[in-house]
Parts: sequence; structure tokens; C-alpha cells
Amino acid sequence: MFKELLLVFFITLVLYGILNLLFFSKESEEKPKEQKKKKSSIFKEPEAVVEKEPPLSQPLPAEEVKYWLYDSPKEILSAYKSIVHNNLWVNESFHSCFYHFLIFIFENKFAIVDKNTEVLNISIKNKDATINNSQAFQVYDVTDLLRTIFFEITNKISSFNKEYAQKLAIAIIIVVLRKTLQLEAFSKDIDALLKKYQFQEDILDIVLLIENKDKRFDFINQEFDDTFKKVKTTSFTVTNNKLPSKISTKLPEKQLMYLSSMHFTDLLFY
Repeated sequence: MFKELLLVFFITLVLYGILNLLFFSKESEEKPKEQKKKKSSIFKEPEAVVEKEPPLSQPLPAEEVKYWLYDSPKEILSAYKSIVHNNLWVNESFHSCFYHFLIFIFENKFAIVDKNTEVLNISIKNKDATINNSQAFQVYDVTDLLRTIFFEITNKISSFNKEYAQKLAIAIIIVVLRKTLQLEAFSKDIDALLKKYQFQEDILDIVLLIENKDKRFDFINQEFDDTFKKVKTTSFTVTNNKLPSKISTKLPEKQLMYLSSMHFTDLLFY
């Protein structure tokens, strides 16, 4: 009897041990899973944050930037603004060459004779008994012509690539000068001014194309015709077959100014 009880006790003890072993084994497997869950929740990778690119800096409007420009008399300001200001063509040597031609033409009062004018001959006897023979007739002021031409066709000129468009602007001036009263007297001065521009040979080629009515430049020749119809003539007098004395023009210093400065009062010398 005692042996049977001892055997039952022993079997019960073994079963108890087996149950405990199974229980602790299951618990130990669940704990790492919970730790992993906790660890994964603690060290959860942050969501990707898409950084916005900083906005590109916006360039200042052209009218809020100062440029090195020439102080222009009001008579040539319109042509200067049409070509240099409006297109921001301040690159050299074009900028100085273009301005130099404008001021040179204005100061020397270049003119083109009106084909329909009547020449008035005047003879005046001086106190010393000498006689001054004068001729008076109607002319077109070249400064007025260029102002109108460039104002009307600046958009068409700038439709070409920049380098060619600038050559075209100078070529237009040369074509007009070749029609003037003063061409013979000023031919050397005109050549000297043109030599300061690096593309003088190209310009002379364009001049010939315009004068020979090349179809590519019909818009220029058409504008010449229209301008002569619009611009008013003025009286011009030549005494003893002598034109007024030449004025040697020199470029002034450039000044730092806004494009919108009509009177160019905001100055810093170059």
C-alpha cells in the first residue's frame, strides 16, 4: 500500500514538473515578442519629411537696377532709350559706338535735303562790299528721322539674335548718314567712329544689302519711306557753299542710373 502511494506521488511530481516546464517555456517565447513590439514602437522610424526647396531668388525688375549709361540730351534720348534701354544693350563696344553716333549726328546737325524743296538763292552785300551768296531750302533733321525710325522698328530689330540686331542698328544709322548733306565733309569722321566697333565689316555688308533693297530688310526700307512722310522739314541755309563748322564730339563719362530716369539726375560717375 505504501509503495503504491509513493508511486502515485512520484508520478504526480513528474507531471507537475512537466507542466511547469511547458508553462515557463511558452511565457519565455511571448516575452521577446512583446519586447520586440515595445522596441519597435519606441524606435519607430520617423515618417519621411519632404523638404521643400527654397524659392529661387527673383531677379529685380530692370527698372530697379542701375546701369552704366550716358547722360543724353532730350533730342537723342528717345532713340537711345528705344535701342539701349528697352533691350538692355549696354554691352561694349556696341553701347558706346551707338551713343557716339547719336551725339555726333545731333551736335553737327546732320540733314537730308527734301527732294521736293525749292531752293531759295539769297545774295547779301556786306559793309566791306563783299557779297555773301546763300541758299535756303528744306531739310529733314537726321536726329528726328532716327528717333522716329528706331521707335517704330525696335521690336523688329530685336527679333534677330542680339549680335546681329546690334549690327543692324548701327547699319541703319550709316544708311541714313549716306543720304546727308554732310556726307562728303564728314566721311573720315564717320569711318573713324565705325572703326571703334569690332564688327565694322559686317555692318558695311548689311548697309549694302539694305541699299540694294534686299527683301530681308524690306521692313527697314518701308520704314524709311514712312518716316520721310511723317517727319516735318526745317529750313537750312548754306552760305558761300560752306557747311557749318564741324564739331568734334567726345564721349562723356557714363553715369550709374535707373533706366526709368528720364532726366538722369541720380548719378555716380564711371
